[in-house]
Amino acid sequence: MVTQLQPDVRAYLHGGEVIKRYIKVEEVAYE
Repeated sequence: MVTQLQPDVRAYLHGGEVIKRYIKVEEVAYE
């Protein structure tokens, strides 16, 4: 189960990184 869960955790963390980058881009655009 741990090996099955790892890809999901990685995808979740990667999604968080993408969202953070998107928010940063939005902030720069508003400036």
